Amino acid sequence: HQQKNVWSEIGFWRQFMQFTMLVDNEPFTIEILEYEHNSMKLIIGGEPFSIRLHSFDTNTIICETEVSMFKAFVSVNSEGLSLITISGEHFNIIRKDQLNDSIDYSIADATEDTGNLFSPMPGKIIKINVAEGDKVKRGTILLVVEAMKMENNIVASQQAIVEKVNVKVGEMVNVKTQLIHLKELEARS
Repeated sequence: HQQKNVWSEIGFWRQFMQFTMLVDNEPFTIEILEYEHNSMKLIIGGEPFSIRLHSFDTNTIICETEVSMFKAFVSVNSEGLSLITISGEHFNIIRKDQLNDSIDYSIADATEDTGNLFSPMPGKIIKINVAEGDKVKRGTILLVVEAMKMENNIVASQQAIVEKVNVKVGEMVNVKTQLIHLKELEARS
């Protein structure tokens, strides 16, 4: 297999500005028509929507549509399946596009040892969400690197323990800087 380049993968998504998800095992396409600041015009499942993002963190998103404001709670299991809860309704979501199909999106530019995580490009560490000894699951945002005015989430590709955090907030890094080392959790018998 030829190793994929995360930046060409992101370029693909940005060029077409659409992605497909499985929502409760049904295919669902989202197309982004316009994006400005925290507002987006979308086509979701063939229907036009305008949405304004008010706030978000690792597990909560607060948005407003033309009709109402809503809060969504997000969790991700070790297989990459997201559970979204909105107004008491639960939805299982799996992203089904090039970014999700490539492990590169989640581990940045890891070596053959997927526990070694590197920055995809030179940048500045703006947030560290984990400490040494923390247990993390696939999809956990470990830290954020700002590069070219974009925030790049570096996330765990598997269940693991954070063995070593090699950087600090505010530190400048390049592609050869090992950001974090993860130790794979042993499978239970």
